[in-house]
Amino acid sequence: MESSETECPIEETSVTLRIFEPGLLPEDVTQNLGITPDRTHRQGDFPKGNPKYSAYKHGMWSLKSRIPADKSLEDHLDSIITLLEPKQSYIQSLATHASVDFYWLPYGQSGFQLSPRILKRIAELGATFGVVLYS
Repeated sequence: MESSETECPIEETSVTLRIFEPGLLPEDVTQNLGITPDRTHRQGDFPKGNPKYSAYKHGMWSLKSRIPADKSLEDHLDSIITLLEPKQSYIQSLATHASVDFYWLPYGQSGFQLSPRILKRIAELGATFGVVLYS
């Protein structure tokens, strides 16, 4: 993918696709997508398998972008969306009852822009795009 004039300089970035809802069975998502996730848990599981922590209130399936951290935000989004587009109808059906989002933590960045093309592809999946800002 060519870089555009609107891209901000990148220090380090990563994007994670997250699918979660109460009762979600991560193994069903894995089977339907044919993609091995990076993290999963079921509703009622304990973080780190330790009951001293509160149990998860939802099931979750997540996939982290697998390209180098110095690539642009759009490159990270593109890499995951390209994997998902062949299963677009499945993702859309999940999005009617589950939360499906692209989660981004900007490391050392003060701003960003997304092209209409990538926003359209996210919307066509029925997903949202979230940014977590820490000061």
